[in-house]
This record gives sequence, structure tokens and C-alpha cells, in this order.
Amino acid sequence: MRLEQLNYLIAIDRYHSMNKAAESIFISQQSISKAIMQLEEEFQTQLVLRTNKGSFLTEAGHELSRAAQDFYHRCDAVKECFAQKPISAKLHLLLEYSLLAIWDALFLYYAMYAPHIELERTHIDYVDLEDAIEKNPDSIAVSYLHDEFLHIFLKKYHCQLVKTSFLSLHVAKDSPLAQNKTISLKNLHNMKIPIYTLKNKPSVLMYLLKKYHLEANNNQYIYQITPTLQKELSKRHDVVYFAPHSSILESTIAVTLKEKIPMSLYCISKNAEIPTELVDALISF
Repeated sequence: MRLEQLNYLIAIDRYHSMNKAAESIFISQQSISKAIMQLEEEFQTQLVLRTNKGSFLTEAGHELSRAAQDFYHRCDAVKECFAQKPISAKLHLLLEYSLLAIWDALFLYYAMYAPHIELERTHIDYVDLEDAIEKNPDSIAVSYLHDEFLHIFLKKYHCQLVKTSFLSLHVAKDSPLAQNKTISLKNLHNMKIPIYTLKNKPSVLMYLLKKYHLEANNNQYIYQITPTLQKELSKRHDVVYFAPHSSILESTIAVTLKEKIPMSLYCISKNAEIPTELVDALISF
């Protein structure tokens, strides 16, 4: 049984004529007659009653025709349903290094609420943000912007403010600093402060540290943190992690700064519109 044979049967039921049915689907009468005969042989029963007054479906023919029409209606319903769904697409994100911790949560969020969109990522350094956007005009960058460059991005790109939060510190659980819920920047003299960045280039976190004169307090900066070094540093009392997000390592705890250091998270793109679900996902983290 082939689909075209079912189409022929439906056409015969509609026109009650082999000839008119053949004309309606642009084939010869001989071809439609042969196809119906093959179908009757397959079902081992007569499907079409051929008379001088026309061609009519037998009871078996009507049953098969109704089944065929129901099949086509179901196919149309499926087609319409999927036509209303968003077309599968890829969303390429440019993630600044201080935001790597959100990737797993973001990936899971899209898998649950927007499974038709495939996420891809490229890691970028803060000072390379503008170059990365120019090289990937259809991608969306996720980064914290500070006042020094914010007006430049607002003029040149699509910018969506996601949220403004405050910089937190992460210290080892057995660090003396962990005993306080809030601490002052003055408590960080002579601390080792790992900065998540690439090739010793200043990130937005580095900018904030300079802005609040922490660099002048004899702090030792550690760059390019590897997972192994990260694990080792988390056990030390003299190490502080700066983070605009809620957590970095399970072995550390967050401490609030007395000095309110705002961090404004933005989605930025040259050509692409900022998806609502991306903003919603980032707000929820």
C-alpha cells in the first residue's frame, strides 16, 4: 500500500468517476485503474464498484477511504502543531571570565525551559569584550560593565541591563574573616586576591580593585587560576576570592562588604536581539 493509492481512492469517492478522479490528480485513467486493482489485490477484496453510471466505493472501500482521510487529518494536525513551535536555533554566548560559574546553571535553565535552543559559549577577557563583539556580531556577550566604558557600549550596541548586584568576597571556611558577616576593605591588607582573568589583563574586577585602592595596599594578585590551584588556594586563610555571583567554591563562604561596590550585569550584541529567556535566566541566578 502506497500513499498515492489512498489518494486515488479518496478522489474516486469524491468524484464517483475514474476519469474525473484521474484528471483531478493529473494522472491517466489507466494509471489510477491499475493502482486501485493493485490495492484490491493487496487487501484481497473489492474496493471500487465499476458501473456504467460511474465508480463507487464498496463498504470496504469506504472504510479504507475514511481511515486514509483520518490519517491525513492527523498528519495536518501534527504539521500545524510543529509549525507553531520556534525553529531550532543556536545561541552563541560570549562569557567574560568572571562569569564562568553561571554556565552550568544557564545550560540547565535552557535545557528545561527552551530546549529548542542550543547554547554555545566562548570565553573572553573583559578588555577584549568590544573586539569579541565586533568579531561575533550575531553573538550575545554577557559581562559586567563599569562606568568607564558603559556609555561607549550603550551608543554602539544593543545593551540590556539584567541586574545590578554588589561585589561579594569568598574566603575559606576556617579563615578568621569568615567569623564576620560583613567586613571592610581595610581588612584585606596583605591578602592574596585571585583575579579571574587571562594573560594578566585587567578585568572588571581588577578595575574595581584599583578604583577602591586595594592595589595600593600591598596585595598580591594571582592570575589564571587552574582547577588544581583553585582547590589549593581555597584551603588557605590568606586568600580572598572576589565574585559578583553567589558562589565559586563549596569550600568557601561569602562575606558581605561594608563598602557597597555595585556590579551591573549586561547582555550586549551588535546585531542580535537580546532573548527574553536569556535575561530571565540570568536574573534567576
